[in-house]
Amino acid sequence: MLLNYLPNSLFNREFVQLFNLCEYDSAGNKKQVGGIQVGYEIKSGATYSSDYFKGLRYWANYSQAKANQCNVIYTGEMTLETSFGKVINW
Repeated sequence: MLLNYLPNSLFNREFVQLFNLCEYDSAGNKKQVGGIQVGYEIKSGATYSSDYFKGLRYWANYSQAKANQCNVIYTGEMTLETSFGKVINW
């Protein structure tokens, strides 16, 4: 996956705003703007926790996205479908 090879500095606010993918509210939460919206959260943990969807739930509420538009990528063994979205193993 390309994200593994890009420096972390590319995923800061300036990069995201440059490409107009999302903006931030006063609390620092990301909000998607425009276009077809699919959210991905990348986690380093190998054990799934519903907390993995915390940021995606906030985003989905703001953007009115459905669960099938929310995805978490993690280092665990299984791919899961949850009521919050899909958990994809890496």
